[in-house]
Amino acid sequence: MKRVGLWLAMLGVAAISVATLTPVPGAGGGGTSQVCLICHQRGVADFISNIILFAPLGVGLALRRVSLLRVAAIAFGFSLTIELLQLQVIAGRDSNVGDLAANSLGGIVGWWLGRTLGWWLPRADGALRRSLALALTAIAVLLGGLSLLVPAPPTITYFMQWTADLGGLAHYQGEVLESRLGAVELRGAMRVDPDSAFRALLMEPEWNVRFVAGEAPPSLAPIVSIYDGLQREVVLLGAQRDNVVYRQRLRAGELRFDEPDLRGYAMLEGIAPGDTASLGFRADRAEVCVQVNARSRCTHGYTIGDTWALVMFPDVWGRVMRTIMSVAWLFAVFFPAGFVAHGRVPLAAAGVLVVTALLAGPVLLGFALTPFWQVAAAVLGLGAGYAGGQLALRQHARFDRARAHATS
Repeated sequence: MKRVGLWLAMLGVAAISVATLTPVPGAGGGGTSQVCLICHQRGVADFISNIILFAPLGVGLALRRVSLLRVAAIAFGFSLTIELLQLQVIAGRDSNVGDLAANSLGGIVGWWLGRTLGWWLPRADGALRRSLALALTAIAVLLGGLSLLVPAPPTITYFMQWTADLGGLAHYQGEVLESRLGAVELRGAMRVDPDSAFRALLMEPEWNVRFVAGEAPPSLAPIVSIYDGLQREVVLLGAQRDNVVYRQRLRAGELRFDEPDLRGYAMLEGIAPGDTASLGFRADRAEVCVQVNARSRCTHGYTIGDTWALVMFPDVWGRVMRTIMSVAWLFAVFFPAGFVAHGRVPLAAAGVLVVTALLAGPVLLGFALTPFWQVAAAVLGLGAGYAGGQLALRQHARFDRARAHATS
């Protein structure tokens, strides 16, 4: 176990270094107070992701039999070094007390997980109860996260903009000719009263925009956007390369989680600079439809596999990376339920519960049916967890025999 702990601690240090000490070109850094605890608009997402980032280091040190006090000191010292480097040396990084607290807490949480490793080993007594409890916990996290991926339009004054130059985003070089949200015509640089009728339109938006295309922007560029009086983004319909991108204020943003976007991949393909194009975008919880001129495509909206993006959403990632993250997330979140399942009955019961919840839960919440491949990723996570648990049992028994032989 000590050797495993050493490797885990080393991998943890490497992951932390890559995630925190890599410069971010073009990012300003220093955008928030250095004494805040929950910082930025996505402060809760940052806090949770920092805990997760430092947890493997804590687990590794726990397996090395390092005490809690030392682990806390190591996590704090390592984190303090990172924050000082971000403050003085690493470009485009923010440094604050919240990161220091979350990183230190992550080390402590990881130590606790490492020291309670015996609890996680499969055992006959209570196997069904433990496996179902962990499966239910994972399901609650997923469905709770999915319920945050719902529009939450603010109630203060809106400002409509066409091809706005927003500083942190690319500037779209085309020209908007007209835009409508449902039956409401919206012109550039106009003030909009966010009454209940207009906010209802934003809950299930139907956008129609006619514009003269510009060069395909390498990063996200707004074609039409709405910001509120606090300069918070309410809606952004834009382009990134040949993709149509739609972002909207969600419940997640109200709670300071990250907010994933919706995309129509390659829908602007073949649109040359100077072409006049009509863009239609329609979305509800279950379906997203994008139309560009005579070409249209509909797909599901947010799914249960997209909930990973509440904690970390790199908007530069394309369809392949987002699919990989969804698979990895669902695999990982159900791995523990399979790991503690001692015998086929607990494993089968957990499997039935997971499949039923993944298929029925999103539909009951008004979202689309969970895609088959996401259900398969969850079931594979259960199966891999079960295989890992059986392997851990054999290794633990071998260790006990070796220890008994050494003391006899």
